[in-house]
Order: sequence, then C-alpha cells, then structure tokens
Amino acid sequence: MADKRGIVISPPFVVLPEGGISCGGSPSSADLRKYLLYWDEIDYPDNNFVSIGVDPDMEFLISAGVAARTRVQFQGAMSSGNGEFFLLAQQAVFERRDNENPGLWSIAQLSDAPYFANSRPVTAIEYQLWNTLPVPQDDVPLSEILEFKARRRDELIALRIYLDELYLSVTSASDLPRAKTSAILKLEVALAEVDRALGESGISKTFSSLRGFIAGEFTNIAGTGLGAAGVAPFIGMSPLIAGAIGAGIAFAIKPVLSPRSRKEAHPLTYVSSVRKEL
Repeated sequence: MADKRGIVISPPFVVLPEGGISCGGSPSSADLRKYLLYWDEIDYPDNNFVSIGVDPDMEFLISAGVAARTRVQFQGAMSSGNGEFFLLAQQAVFERRDNENPGLWSIAQLSDAPYFANSRPVTAIEYQLWNTLPVPQDDVPLSEILEFKARRRDELIALRIYLDELYLSVTSASDLPRAKTSAILKLEVALAEVDRALGESGISKTFSSLRGFIAGEFTNIAGTGLGAAGVAPFIGMSPLIAGAIGAGIAFAIKPVLSPRSRKEAHPLTYVSSVRKEL
C-alpha cells in the first residue's frame, strides 16, 4: 500500500494591509471535498488560545477517522492582535506530522497567497493546475467520496504518483522543459482516469484548480524554461480532460514567504485561490 499523504489546513483568512491576518468561517464544502478526495488525512489544528469550532462536514470526517484536530498548547501570554497564532499552530502541527512521516505531509492555506507568522523570504516555483482537477460537487455526501476512494484507489494513487513526478521535474531536473513536458503528459492521462472513474461511479463533479508553491533553492533552473523574468507561458491541456474549458498548467518563479523551522524545511504549500494569470 502506498504511503498515506496528509494535509494540514488553516482556517480561511485574508492578509491585512497593516500586517497580520483576519480569520473567519470554516473551510468551505468545496475545499473539504477536494482535500478529502486527493489526500488520505486532513488535520485542522486547534489551539488553547482561540479555538474555532467545526461544522457538520468536519465533524463527520473526524468521526470517520480521516480528519483530526491536533491541539497546540501555547505557553505564556500571546497577543491576539494579528491572528497569526492560527498559522503558528498550523506550522507546529505540520512540523510534528513531518517529523513522524517525513515528506508525506503538506500545508494548505485557505487564502490568496502563502503567509506564515514566523517566515523568511525565499524563491519559489509557483504552479497551477487550472480547471483540470475533477472534484465532487459541493452537495455530494462525504460518505460517497469515502466509498469512491475505497473502490477506485488505483486511479487516485496513479494521479498522486504523477503529481510527485511533476514536483520532482521542476525541482531537480537538469533539462527542465523536457522533464516538465513528460510529467504533464502522464498527469493528463491520470486526471482523465480520475474523471472517468467519478463519472462511472455516478458522482456529480466539477473541475477545480490546484495552486501550489514549492520553495527552495532553484538557482540550478534559472533560465531553463521557466522564464528569465520569472513567468512561464500558460500551457494548454489536451482534450483528455473532458469538460475542462480552458484547462492548463502554468509555472512561475517568484519570491514568497516560507516558514522558519528547526529543520529549515520548505513544505509544499497550497493556497485556495485560483487564477489564470500568474
């Protein structure tokens, strides 16, 4: 059995112009269904300073054993002015999970851009799967998604493998354009297979986007196809992805904030916003 993958999610938030963040609400039905379909476990951290409740969807996932609320115990006094303790809790839980299962956990921030309370500027590759990711509609019962995952595990594992190949192709390849093209072709087929499997299972679906940031040292790929100024062309997807209008993949190199950690690790970070122009 393939290693289980997990994702540590934040509350929805916006970055304030004067600094800090403003949090509000729970993860949307659309976000939860996306994470549930493509990850094995969801962790939605809690903390002893300000605890955000959960809605019935999250309660169901916790009772089904596919979601958790790891509690972070802050010590001493803490200012609530900037709301950043939610992201401190997320980072603490990610580090704990990553220490237990290195490389199997990522971070999802329900925001427009990655933001960390204890951060440093780094260079990152931003990539977006635009309108290519088949996901269940908001009203599909979570129990049906769990049943689908049990029946069609092979298709989901294949997609995960090719997403990993895409990740590796943009971080380690000496011939980036060729490696990227090969990874995209495999990814197209895997996406089409998941789309077909959802259709065969009678699950109503839509097409969503996945926007990720891979932070690190990328001096070895400068000028090798991602664009000297940092923006690469938008790459259209083939008709394999049924119903995805204007689907494609885009890449860019840009500065972002990445969390400081004892390991100086750069988690693979996803944000919930979607856009066609990088």
